[in-house]
Amino acid sequence: MVTNGRYTLSDIITRVQRAFGDMAQVQVTQADVIRWVNDACREVAMQHENLLQATTTIASVAGQQSYDSPDDCLAVNSVFFRQSDDTNASYYALRFVAQAQLNQEINGWQGGSNGGDYGTGIPQYFARGINASAGSDPTFLIFPAPNASRADAIKITYSRYPADVQELADVIDLPAYYMTYVNEYCMMKAYEMDEDWAAVDRKAAIVQSTLDFNNNREQWFGHETYPVVTTLAQDL
Repeated sequence: MVTNGRYTLSDIITRVQRAFGDMAQVQVTQADVIRWVNDACREVAMQHENLLQATTTIASVAGQQSYDSPDDCLAVNSVFFRQSDDTNASYYALRFVAQAQLNQEINGWQGGSNGGDYGTGIPQYFARGINASAGSDPTFLIFPAPNASRADAIKITYSRYPADVQELADVIDLPAYYMTYVNEYCMMKAYEMDEDWAAVDRKAAIVQSTLDFNNNREQWFGHETYPVVTTLAQDL
């Protein structure tokens, strides 16, 4: 079944098993295809980091600099802060600065409780971080540390991972134009299982070209003009 141009998990499984000639699931099982579909979706998200966007709010904690991102977060893109207790007040964007740059410009900016030597205040900057205790889960740090605890005071926009599919009726969590990529990726993995390396190479080329084509498409979203051929002086 196709929903708004996107395949369901059932549709991908059927296409792969029919194309591979294994409707009886002797070699390519339903579990195999489910795993490949989720792998393909994550690969798309990691190569096209800004493809899937989400927004959420987090409570600020007085004196706390480091905050965990949502479970589906691939990378934090923007952080906003609301200074007022008024929930209708505006959020103001924090400036992104790499940790190395902050280390040079504001030595000692990473404080302990209550903001360290710099104390607390209204946050102006944010940096990306990694939660060491949770493997490689992304976090973000803000400076200076907030001077008050407020519900929903921090708003973040982030690139997210696609939702895993498990049920046959689940819709693939990618734009419709990636459906060919997901299908071809699964076929490539099926031929790998069959050790048909010539077919694997053919599918791998299709998979990469499809991914590159869609990457170029993403780069031009939001543009009102397209490149034009310009005559240079050396061409005259």
